[in-house]
Amino acid sequence: MSHSHKDFDAEDQYKSGFDISYIRRFLGYAAPQKLYIILALVFLALSSATQLITPNIYRKSIDNYLVPLYTFVDSKDEAFVKFPKLAEVAIPAGDATAAVPTSFLEKNKDISDSIKNKGENHYIFKQESYDGTHGFVYGGNWFVPDKEFADIDPALLTKIRGTDITGLKRMFCLFLLVLAVHALADYFHRLTLEIASQRTMYSLRMALFKHLQSLSVSLFNRTPIGKLVTRVTNDIEAINSMLSTVAVQMLASAGMFIGSLVIVLYINWKLTLVSLAVLPFCVVITIVFRLIVRKVHRELRRILAKINGVLTEEFSGIKMIQSFNQQKRRREEFAEVNASYYKAGFKNVICMGVFGPILDLIRHFGTALIILYGGICVLDGDLTLGSLMAFITYFGHLCNPLMQISNQITQLQSSLAASERIFTLLDTKNEVAQPELPVIVGKPQGEVEFRNVDFSYIENEQVLKDVSFKIEPGKSIAIVGPTGAGKSSLINLVCRFYDANKGEVLLDGVNVKDWSNEELRKHISIVLQGTFVFSRSIYENIALGDPTITREKAIKAAETVCANQFIEKLPHGYDEVMAERGATLSAGEKQLLCFARALAHDPRILILDEATSNVDPATEHLIQDAIDKLMIGRTSMIVAHRLSTIHKVDEIFVLDDGKIIERGSHAELMAKKGAYYDLYLLQFSRRI
Repeated sequence: MSHSHKDFDAEDQYKSGFDISYIRRFLGYAAPQKLYIILALVFLALSSATQLITPNIYRKSIDNYLVPLYTFVDSKDEAFVKFPKLAEVAIPAGDATAAVPTSFLEKNKDISDSIKNKGENHYIFKQESYDGTHGFVYGGNWFVPDKEFADIDPALLTKIRGTDITGLKRMFCLFLLVLAVHALADYFHRLTLEIASQRTMYSLRMALFKHLQSLSVSLFNRTPIGKLVTRVTNDIEAINSMLSTVAVQMLASAGMFIGSLVIVLYINWKLTLVSLAVLPFCVVITIVFRLIVRKVHRELRRILAKINGVLTEEFSGIKMIQSFNQQKRRREEFAEVNASYYKAGFKNVICMGVFGPILDLIRHFGTALIILYGGICVLDGDLTLGSLMAFITYFGHLCNPLMQISNQITQLQSSLAASERIFTLLDTKNEVAQPELPVIVGKPQGEVEFRNVDFSYIENEQVLKDVSFKIEPGKSIAIVGPTGAGKSSLINLVCRFYDANKGEVLLDGVNVKDWSNEELRKHISIVLQGTFVFSRSIYENIALGDPTITREKAIKAAETVCANQFIEKLPHGYDEVMAERGATLSAGEKQLLCFARALAHDPRILILDEATSNVDPATEHLIQDAIDKLMIGRTSMIVAHRLSTIHKVDEIFVLDDGKIIERGSHAELMAKKGAYYDLYLLQFSRRI
């Protein structure tokens, strides 16, 4: 069998624009976890709310207890008539002067704007505390100008500000309470979100694994296994961040941005406009970064999959590489791929290294503008010191989402590229599709028929040409011929690993395309030249999870093909767990184990594809009788190079260039002295 493999790199070339349908499909897998997702969003909202409350605690602590300022205004101002509540909070400070809390004026912009003349800011204490030097007393209160406050004796301040200290303690307790609520909300947010994301990834991973199992052999022949492993592992993990990190964090960032924007507008809309002047620069830089990093991340994932493919091939063929002293050449090839990954990773580092500092610079410039303009507002009495401090904190909440978006965009691009690859693979149609309404057939008799079958692995390169034959139930045939004649292709069509391009392959008169693949293959056992042993116990390798194959049945099958001779010598016998690919067994022992597996499943059709090629002559003699017994009552197809193993079959087909050029029993073909005769003489010339 010969067919070329399509370059898998071509399959990695995805569309430049992302299809939103991939996100919708991903959400379809996440939908069963909607309760956990809703809970995660509720806890996220609570966590974000506590972050928005915290700066307000700072503001009240400063304005009400650390710097309780009052602004002097004209008590005859019309605002006192227009706004009765102004008089309620005002404290008489002279015959025509009143002291109004600065924080009150800041909260009530309409009242503040209606007052024509505003004086200095003052601190107010009880008259009993008057030091006789600073400020003045009036109406039982001591008024200290803001500029003289620093000159008061600290010991006196500590004594007279006991109430403020008590208030600070209350604010501290409130801060601890908010902090505790934030910690609990954040914990449960992460917990519920992680449960939802892990369950979603479990479902997606199982769907991808199931789909891969259903695809035809041709996909695996042309696709490096390492790249498929990357899809099921690395790409699934990358798409996991779309739910567990990116999507929710973007919601959190958006909520934090909107909430902070509303609050800063309430504090001082003019200062908000000043601070927002820098945000357009952040948005432009973020958009440019997104366009660049998407391309870089797609390249990173493509090369990573290529590295996995190279490593899988390297370790699978390590014996061959070492035996032919190919280590140096293979190192050079790996170094080339590794260098490509290094360069792509370095591009990503440069992108991240440039984006973060630029946004930091813009943010700090914005903070400087706030301090400049906000400081002027504080000096003019239009803004309290506490409000300015809170404003700076909220400005950080405005900028942080844009700062965080650098990491979120990186993760998002990785997730989008991974989802693109995963759903593209999930959309890959099976070249050997299941019939919509498979025929229901009882236990088959085992009649196999080819009718005018043409087949090719590559278009216009036919492997089989107009092949026709019928094998009666219980009969045995052997297929011989030179390498590349199409012998194994016949087997592939019977097992429906591939479909014929033309003609029909029938089992008991029913086209194999009308059978379900599971039902068809349930009645076929195949032993290949390339044996495969799973990393399971000997018994599990024979039974392959079939509950009808008991331990006794497996042991009997092993004894029939003489596999028990080496199995019983193993430390744990039938419970001995095999190394990967049966590395601890010889080629012959693995072949015997596969014979036992085929026999234990009691098939109607037995296929041996060069099955004795790895068995030494002595062992071959031991199992030949077992094969003869195994073929009794079963339709058997044997692909063989060793012509000594097929003397007893009912009919021999000689294939050459995709055609059956001779057929008959061993004796009949020898008598014809044709192609089979020549093959036989070539193989046994020394004996003759």
